[in-house]
Amino acid sequence: MTVILRACRRRQIVVVLAVTAITLLAIAVGARLVRAKDARAYPGHDGSSLSASLHWAHLQLPVCAEKSVRYARVPNMFGVKMWLRLSTSRDCIDQFLQLNAFNRPRTEMRSAFVVYAPKGFGWPDADTATYTVIGSDFDTTTPLLVELAGDFEKEVPDLFVEVGNV
Repeated sequence: MTVILRACRRRQIVVVLAVTAITLLAIAVGARLVRAKDARAYPGHDGSSLSASLHWAHLQLPVCAEKSVRYARVPNMFGVKMWLRLSTSRDCIDQFLQLNAFNRPRTEMRSAFVVYAPKGFGWPDADTATYTVIGSDFDTTTPLLVELAGDFEKEVPDLFVEVGNV
């Protein structure tokens, strides 16, 4: 009789341990699937992380811009488009430009850059706005076109970056 009771208890312990292991595994998998949404991502973003989006665009972000950046990577009929908005100090914007080798001549234009920018992403589209446009950069190793424009007259300037498949 005691042998039967011991066998039953062992079986119960094995079952409890198996159920516990399966539950913990399910919780771990669920936690990975339900990632916290990045507050810096705009609505409609494809869910990729900022680091994955920057890697895709072949861009680097200086540490000083990590808290101020907003971004979205969105699939479209031509492939993928990505937008970045840096609202930070002029020095930090210069670090971003230098880090990514955007040493192009700059010209002032009225609103030409942001015509196709997504609405609601904080991108200005007023005809009265003047932007400093930094020449486009076509990456010959990947079919990506990078366009940059900034509103540098504000106390906290903005740099707008658009990256997309050509």
